[in-house]
Amino acid sequence: TSPTVALGGSRIVARTRRYWWVGAAGLAAVTVIAAAAVRLGWISMRRPLTVAVLPVETPGSDDNARLAAGAIEDGLASRLIQLDNVIVVSGRDVRTVATAGKRVTDIARELGVAELVQASMAPGSQGAPARITLARVEGKTGRISWSEQIEVGTDDLLLLEDRIGTALGDAFRGVPTRGH
Repeated sequence: TSPTVALGGSRIVARTRRYWWVGAAGLAAVTVIAAAAVRLGWISMRRPLTVAVLPVETPGSDDNARLAAGAIEDGLASRLIQLDNVIVVSGRDVRTVATAGKRVTDIARELGVAELVQASMAPGSQGAPARITLARVEGKTGRISWSEQIEVGTDDLLLLEDRIGTALGDAFRGVPTRGH
């Protein structure tokens, strides 16, 4: 072989290596940009979780029970809104759809939500704390995926909301919050 053919062959090999390095660098840059976009929330790897808070079931109809039920609903919605990738359906829409006797799966389908949060309150005897039961329910099946009972006084509504938020945080453990 002549020296010029050997020299020309090494140029082709060097040019091919250069294309491979440029391609690898481009792929690395795209990977870094995509990872940063996911990390910063510009793009999401999963669909947002849609949740509705059902009206609180209370056996009594006195003003204190209604105020406590409203505080429970507000506490649940406030905590859920703080979670990333969670969309909460408005209370007015839920109250319109969630009529007495309607199945949870039908409510979820009509609202277009994946999950529902149920709460019920059993008032305690005079001076005793109320028992509040919370449940995270799958919309398609109606299965309860998490449930907890807490006992708290209903006279301090801020404490009531705080206790509800803490309990609900356990139900959605692993779902990141929006810096709160």
